[in-house]
Amino acid sequence: MADPAQELPDLPPRLDQAILDPLLTRDQLQALCDSGMQEGVRAICTTPRQLPLLRERIGTTDAGTLCTMICLVIVMAITVKSNIKRD
Repeated sequence: MADPAQELPDLPPRLDQAILDPLLTRDQLQALCDSGMQEGVRAICTTPRQLPLLRERIGTTDAGTLCTMICLVIVMAITVKSNIKRD
């Protein structure tokens, strides 16, 4: 019987890593970026604010792809008032 692990595709090159937490420190951002590059993920997605730091960390080589995400969250709250008449 064949080893099932050998039949699986190499997943990291098919995955994108999301680094979106706005509260991460510079060291945490760099550590996550480094781990993604070491694992060989296809791309690292980050916020526009974190983009310059991670671009500096990755550089302009073909080591990895860096992309940014702009996420707009629209929350709509509808308040329905019901008047229930009691006889």
